[in-house]
Amino acid sequence: MTTIYLIRHGQAEAGWSTQRDPGLNDAGRQQASEAARAFAEREPLPVVTSPLRRARETAHEFELMWRRPAVVDDRVAEIPSQGMTLAERGEWLKALTKRRWRRTAIESLLEIRQDTIVVSHFMVINAVVSWSNDDERVVCCQPIQGSRTTLERVGEALRVVEVGAQGASTVL
Repeated sequence: MTTIYLIRHGQAEAGWSTQRDPGLNDAGRQQASEAARAFAEREPLPVVTSPLRRARETAHEFELMWRRPAVVDDRVAEIPSQGMTLAERGEWLKALTKRRWRRTAIESLLEIRQDTIVVSHFMVINAVVSWSNDDERVVCCQPIQGSRTTLERVGEALRVVEVGAQGASTVL
């Protein structure tokens, strides 16, 4: 059995439909620091992160704490939206009803063979939780920034152990 900790990145300095790749704001940096501190008593774990700046900056707190680099993996990035204007991205996300993109993120998690931290995004966490629970909804939970959703990988299955802290989200 392998435990996978999905960490939602800290609060970004701009919204998904207003800036392509925002970093963290002050609150987000604090959330990233708190997320890392929750693992301070543990032996260092591998850290996988989305390539997007807000996720990389969140993962950086783990890198500093454990003095080892995170691995960047495009497969745990937010939903791809190439070719869309920023205004179109927000409306597209709100109207999203298909989950073709989620299989890539799920497959990346199923490849993990040791306890690992994965810093990712609201929609990726929702995709994984809904798939694990055989839930057809696009959004099945509201993980707040810096929250930790815990999964167990047993064979080729992912089981949700605990969904991270929930709250209102500005994503949708």
